[in-house]
Amino acid sequence: MVNRKKAPVKKKALTAIDLFCGAGGLSLGFANSGVKILAGIDNNEEALKTYKANFLQSKTICYDLTNIGDDLINKLGYVDIILGGPPCQGFSIAGKRDSEDPRNLLTQSYLELVERISPSIVVIENVPNILSMEKGKFAQNIVKGLKKIGFNVEICKLNSAEYGVPQNRRRVFFIATKERVFNVTSLEKKKIAKQLTTYDALSDLPLLETGLGEAETLYDIEPVNNYQKRMRKNASKLINHVAVDHKPKTKMIISMVPDGGNYKDLP
Repeated sequence: MVNRKKAPVKKKALTAIDLFCGAGGLSLGFANSGVKILAGIDNNEEALKTYKANFLQSKTICYDLTNIGDDLINKLGYVDIILGGPPCQGFSIAGKRDSEDPRNLLTQSYLELVERISPSIVVIENVPNILSMEKGKFAQNIVKGLKKIGFNVEICKLNSAEYGVPQNRRRVFFIATKERVFNVTSLEKKKIAKQLTTYDALSDLPLLETGLGEAETLYDIEPVNNYQKRMRKNASKLINHVAVDHKPKTKMIISMVPDGGNYKDLP
């Protein structure tokens, strides 16, 4: 008798939809992890054009999520993961932090869609101030809403700079799962030892003078680190590298911001 080894069973890829998808940043992260992105949903048609260019195999659905109808539910069917970042302008310190901003209510629309589709995993991204706005009311409502429909919820405060992005971008993630509790400590192990600087990211780009066009958008040097190699992957030339023609007053204002500072440092 011949012993025949069984062929390994291929795991079916998890599927996801991205709410308030914009150009598709969250979708890209999940796609790079092997998740099949079925659709991006947003009410901004221009953003969806960019999304479609980035995710050719995914649907793009232009839809106002303040009013979720059966038409949307029927288009989506079942998915494993719902992910997305509801508009954060009402919570952000860069905005007015207006508790009455109607966009704040889109977190509830998000929960409504989760309840109707009933995925296994939910990821909601927002600015850290959602945890303190109105003494934490909005964050508490998200956690209560997810727990009410059967999810275990963990809250993670992350900075993209600690995971290989050359930008200090602090965000809060609500990670909800049905089958088991998400292990938050696993994220600590993925932090990089040395953070990337702006110079690390941009040092391979050619210098530009105002008004130079497409003929100048070629790389002058080879990439000098792995990040630059990743950014150049499958690219034969540099695109969208155009110098902005700032007015003298704008240049003067920019010159008053110290290294590592922002608009708050302006007199």
